[in-house]
Amino acid sequence: MSTALLQELNQELRRLYIAGSDLAAGDFRLKRLLPQFQQLGERSPVFKRLGEGISSLVEQAEEQGTASAVKLQDLALLLGSILYTQGSTVPLAEPGKLASRPILLKTNLSYRKLAEVQQALSTTGSGRYEIVKDAYEQGVFQDLRLLPAAIAALRDPYSELAEFARDAILPAYGKPITAFLLEGFDPSGGKSESRKLHVIERVSGAEQMDFICQAAENGSDEVRTTAIRLLAGYAGYEAALLNFSMEKKKPIREAAFRALAASETVQAADRLYEAFSGKDIELAASALSESERLDARIVRDFAADLEKTPEVKGDKKREESLRTRLNHYQLAVVGKYSEGLTEIYSSILQQHSLYTSLGWIELVDWAANYIGSLNTLEGLTLIQQVEEKNHRYLPHAFQLAFRLWSPAVLYEQYAEPLANQLDATPDKGTKQREQKLLQVIEDLVIQRSYQTYDAVWRPSSSRYYAISSLEPVSPEEIADCWDTRWLRWSLEKNKPELVSAFARPGESLIQKYLLRKLNNNPEFRNKYASLLLMGLERVGAELDVRQEALMAALEDKRNNNCYVLDIYVFDLLCGLPSSFLPRLEAVLPTYRYEAGEQLSYVIRTLSQRGEQ
Repeated sequence: MSTALLQELNQELRRLYIAGSDLAAGDFRLKRLLPQFQQLGERSPVFKRLGEGISSLVEQAEEQGTASAVKLQDLALLLGSILYTQGSTVPLAEPGKLASRPILLKTNLSYRKLAEVQQALSTTGSGRYEIVKDAYEQGVFQDLRLLPAAIAALRDPYSELAEFARDAILPAYGKPITAFLLEGFDPSGGKSESRKLHVIERVSGAEQMDFICQAAENGSDEVRTTAIRLLAGYAGYEAALLNFSMEKKKPIREAAFRALAASETVQAADRLYEAFSGKDIELAASALSESERLDARIVRDFAADLEKTPEVKGDKKREESLRTRLNHYQLAVVGKYSEGLTEIYSSILQQHSLYTSLGWIELVDWAANYIGSLNTLEGLTLIQQVEEKNHRYLPHAFQLAFRLWSPAVLYEQYAEPLANQLDATPDKGTKQREQKLLQVIEDLVIQRSYQTYDAVWRPSSSRYYAISSLEPVSPEEIADCWDTRWLRWSLEKNKPELVSAFARPGESLIQKYLLRKLNNNPEFRNKYASLLLMGLERVGAELDVRQEALMAALEDKRNNNCYVLDIYVFDLLCGLPSSFLPRLEAVLPTYRYEAGEQLSYVIRTLSQRGEQ
């Protein structure tokens, strides 16, 4: 029996199931099929019953209730039975086990909790990273429905989010995630495929190293370099790494050198030393910084080449060649410490005049940084000798002295002698030294940061906002590490940011100074107004005095181009009493962008507080 006509009727009945059985009365499509069933019904009782069912459904009166639905159901049941008896089921292949990738995840979270994360991973814009990170910390990604989105996050255009998926989200699934990553892996792809390799190696280790080695041989350059680096530490693939280190492509050789640096074999060490001694010195240098096996040889060669400096002086070509080689030595030993390196860098500082005359300032800088990091009095003496000839190294000397000397000695050795020099010979060099000292002190007592805050003034979909800020170190740290005389010294130098950091209770003169400076410099866009307000808090100014100073700065016309208010200022505004509402509402039109939204939130908060 041909089932074409029966299938057509089945489609029409499904349509009526969706549209509603009440619409079956007078349906022209069923009317078109009815004559064919009536004709077939003359020869077959089954088709006759189907024709009667269609006729009853189409020609029904306008009945109320469920009569039409019952007729539709009866007809559909009859048709379904006929199709079942006339159909056949034949497997297209040999029966076998169902292909599956078992993963122990549940679906016990509400969709509302998943929706925000899915939106963050499927859109662009600010605030997405924080949403995803919070969801990960709360275990939301352990819901099976987020697994595809987590894998797709490796392709996210925001690299920080994609790397978070690579380093945290996907590895948290454990070894079962490997099958999903292998299934969709494209060796000719780019960064997203490289990130997949990172996850595969992290969760599966040696089990998938053959696959990673194949990617290192046959993938795109992006995939190959990643795969080669992942072969590091696996002894069975050292021969492959040695071959990769001979390839023509520079990125491939560099990746191979980095991987070989993790090997402990003589062959790997010899290949790295060969590369460092030849044309690949630049590529091998960064790899050697991650290995200790060749340190003794590199330090020996470093010292030998450094001794050639007097010989090449005057020969520009040889000078440049030696300088380049010395730079590579520095890169190869960065972050390392040894007696040999200490002797080398001490020698550079002792002969700093020679290297400075050649224009090799960076070499002297490296030496000063290295010796300073040793935190020894001998090193301090050496750096101070250099600083006497070149004020460039005053920050190095002062920071080391700050770590080694008592607060009183530090003040007496720097503040007082400088004051005497300025009185005796206020020349350009002395003033430059003073500026260097002011800057290094500011760097030590004022922290600069770029942090992400919960922007409560924004809609919930974009609540996070990154804001740069300046903040003095804690009063406790100031009291422990700094002599109290620095406060008056900063006042004499007219450095309000330092005065704010060193401020302490009971200094009425300091309070007047800070209020005057805030009145003269109320601009919130440069962050120093925030520092002045912090200084007023440290000096112990009354709350009403600080609130009035804040409001006066906010009303100042010089703040008409403020883009965003510092978090400290925003928190102070939220703490204002409701009596400030009229003044806040009056100044609101002056502020736009993020600052305008912040002020609007403050006004709403104060209004609600006043109504309670």
